[in-house]
Amino acid sequence: MTTNGPAGDNRLDSWKAIADYLGRDIGTVRRWERLQGLPVRRVPGGRGSSVFAYASEIDDWLKGPSRTSAASEPEPKSAVEPSALVVPQAAPARWARWGIAPFIFTAILVLAWRGTPAPRAGAVGLQAEVSRQSLTAKDEAGRELWKHPWDERYDTVFSEFSPGVLVSGDADPVVYAATSYRERLGDRRIEGGELAAFGSDGRRQWSFAFDDTLNFGGKPFTAPWAITTFAREGASKSSRLAVAAHHYVWGPSLVAILDSGGRRLGSFAHSGWIEALRWMNAETLLVAGFSESRNGGMVALLDTANLDAQGPEAKGTAHYCDNCGQRLPRRMMVMPRSELNRVTNSRFNRAAVSVVGERIVVHTLEVPSNTLASDALYEFTTSLDPIRATYSQHYWETHDALHAEGKLDHPRERCPDRGGPREIHSWSPGAGWASVAVRPD
Repeated sequence: MTTNGPAGDNRLDSWKAIADYLGRDIGTVRRWERLQGLPVRRVPGGRGSSVFAYASEIDDWLKGPSRTSAASEPEPKSAVEPSALVVPQAAPARWARWGIAPFIFTAILVLAWRGTPAPRAGAVGLQAEVSRQSLTAKDEAGRELWKHPWDERYDTVFSEFSPGVLVSGDADPVVYAATSYRERLGDRRIEGGELAAFGSDGRRQWSFAFDDTLNFGGKPFTAPWAITTFAREGASKSSRLAVAAHHYVWGPSLVAILDSGGRRLGSFAHSGWIEALRWMNAETLLVAGFSESRNGGMVALLDTANLDAQGPEAKGTAHYCDNCGQRLPRRMMVMPRSELNRVTNSRFNRAAVSVVGERIVVHTLEVPSNTLASDALYEFTTSLDPIRATYSQHYWETHDALHAEGKLDHPRERCPDRGGPREIHSWSPGAGWASVAVRPD
């Protein structure tokens, strides 16, 4: 299904619509989105599978550097999620500790070799998927390689903003899986989520969970922390990772940079939620979510070599972290709530981000909807210099409906924001906070 988006753009409202536009199957499109940055957006407040994209952004992505090979690659025989080469291996059984294990294992290998052709080393693509019951790895033919069940005493929950699972692109891949939080079935106790790494044989290599206690305005905020999302710096298993979490009940968020072994290298604390992460390069991490102090959707650039850090808040306020690092982000932008967001008493206009070529595109949800949300789009350079901003066509349709209901005292023709959002709040180390006018070209 397609609908009109910002500036009359063609909006593609499902994985199928995006795949049809590109002339590929859904598995290929999902792989491009995860590994090559295909500009696909998640619908905030919806289910994790709710996505949409704009045709013009996809066209720009196809014109970008190193995209020609992706657009022209042959269609795979079967849809494969982010893949790497690996020989299927059985998960270790309980009898592996006993002396007979080598003999039984050898017999199994001989029987398997006689019965079916053995996969050639490095010729099978590993893919992984998560559910509330388990993490499962399969080869490209859909044959199960191993399964890691979650603790059955808990209800395991995943974040709608997280990829859930990623696979490194090495010959001996690593599977990364992130749970948001879990709820114990017996007494409904909430425990924080974790990011875990599994080898190609299904063995857990390491796990990371936030156990921090942060003091904002003299008040402690401690576990449980719900993981919102994570991102890898590159495709290799030696790449660093970034993982974000927010306090399960209240507003503070944390971002941690981890090395390839799951050890924390630095942290960033923020008064508000962080729900999106993008590695711009080895030294720069893009984060997005919501700023409580500025009451608007937030996007910021972090220097990954200069953490520990926190958001630019005034000391002594409820938004300043007393026991966090004193370093600051490179830059931060806050998009104020729109007129429609305030009139309809909608939830905070959290920001989602995508990187399209040399541009950062920020989407803020102003009025949620079961069909098409009323949203705003902001375009920035990779240094977060504002370029333009506009409201979607559905935003103005909602404006017309509210005016007809008498909830707005002016039609769109007389709306002060008819040219788009008027300003954003900009912060930089040298200038501090300032209001910056921004209008569409």
